[in-house]
Amino acid sequence: MQRVYGDTEVSLSGTARLQLSSVRRTKRALQDGGSFFDVRDHTFLTKALSLQVTSDGRHRQLSSVSNLNLNYSQNTYLDMKRLHSFALLLFLPAFSLIASTYDTSDAAAPAEHLVLTASASSERNLSHGPYLQEVTTDGATIVYETLTNAFSWIEIRKPGSTTVTKYYGSHYGLLDANTTHFAIRATSLEPGTTYQYRIATKQIDSFQPYKVTFASSTPTYTNWFTFDTVDPNKTTHSLFITSDMHNRPKVLERLLRGLDFATCDHIIYAGDMEDYMQTSSEEPYSAFIDKSVELFASRKPFQIVRGNHETRGDMARNFSYYFPRVSGQIYAACRWGDLEMIFLDCGEDKADTNSEYSGLVDFFAYRTQEAEWLKQVIASEDFKTAKYRIVVSHYAAPARGASGWAGYQDFEDKMLPLLKNAGIDLMVAGHTHPKTCVEVPVNDAGKGNTYPVIIQGYYSATRIDISADGKIKVKVLGTDGTTQLEKTYQHQS
Repeated sequence: MQRVYGDTEVSLSGTARLQLSSVRRTKRALQDGGSFFDVRDHTFLTKALSLQVTSDGRHRQLSSVSNLNLNYSQNTYLDMKRLHSFALLLFLPAFSLIASTYDTSDAAAPAEHLVLTASASSERNLSHGPYLQEVTTDGATIVYETLTNAFSWIEIRKPGSTTVTKYYGSHYGLLDANTTHFAIRATSLEPGTTYQYRIATKQIDSFQPYKVTFASSTPTYTNWFTFDTVDPNKTTHSLFITSDMHNRPKVLERLLRGLDFATCDHIIYAGDMEDYMQTSSEEPYSAFIDKSVELFASRKPFQIVRGNHETRGDMARNFSYYFPRVSGQIYAACRWGDLEMIFLDCGEDKADTNSEYSGLVDFFAYRTQEAEWLKQVIASEDFKTAKYRIVVSHYAAPARGASGWAGYQDFEDKMLPLLKNAGIDLMVAGHTHPKTCVEVPVNDAGKGNTYPVIIQGYYSATRIDISADGKIKVKVLGTDGTTQLEKTYQHQS
């Protein structure tokens, strides 16, 4: 059997059962006996493909593939659980991959039998995740992707307890099913409490109007994961913040480890964690979610602020699909003990009429809406009674290096008048890629900001440690391991 998808020719032989799962949904790719191959609106392999190839003990990076042949072999195997935005599951004793035409990141490998492996979730029947989002005093959202179309739910318990509560994704009376993407909210949890969760999945073989056929009558379970709900009485806080990683997960890991992320209460990404959100080219899993899951995100949530690069690409309108909030908004405010956090959504940095946006953006009106929301937050009891108040956004306010950037300037014009009278202790931003972090002083250029601003990202990350005595310690670490800034601010009551 042979099919051509874009500039990729795929040949398959042998009797196999192959399933392919995109980031949005699963398409049955190969039926027993090789009767058809269907990827619909997705290409099977793309030039953006990046996988490790092993041949004669050498490792190479496979950057693009032209002609592939999958042939059954008793002596070699192919493990392809994750192929960029696709997840493949092969149910045969062994496969070999013969790449007759391909590019590598170094010298070309000989055209011979190669063993190809790609990263994947170690959990059963998951291609990505699970990762925690919006953990509060009484709830948590768990997001993950399954390898195949499925019906899935989460189970929550306290450690050592035999009492398990099931939670389902549900929309308009229908439980989420026949999909690969799940974002399920656990509610009615107790504050400052340790919980365990696991994921149950039943693979769906056929979804007909009056009959759904499951692959098995019993679900597949992951291991148990542990997380803590927010403690409303907490008076000390440790935050890790970075931005502008632009699809550099190894750099992200270096910064996380350099600032001892394991001892941080909260991990925050302040935008531009990827270059754009584009199907089959670059997506948030490969850019930073998979690395976050590997290091912490199944046990500790990350917060994400959208950068201007996350507004670009054919997947940009699905941002909340990956990072859901109960409010349905991208901007947010949350209370962690006596710390109030504000996460601002900046939008694009140029005018809405800029040709890059093809007439498809409306950020000036959006920022006006966000400013009205911010007024309400500042007037809320949570905000007023907080001891500390920290703002994280992709752009700084006051703006630095925003001359000629109409969108960036619009953000300052609408947010700065509200923030400078709100008793903010510190703002952390990114966007401008300073080689050494920039500390914007109080009343910068006479703009009246009453709080300092740290602009970091791309070359650095920030750790903030807040002690009960009102000290806010800031350390900015460069990607080269040097300390770019170390300073203590005193909270002003």
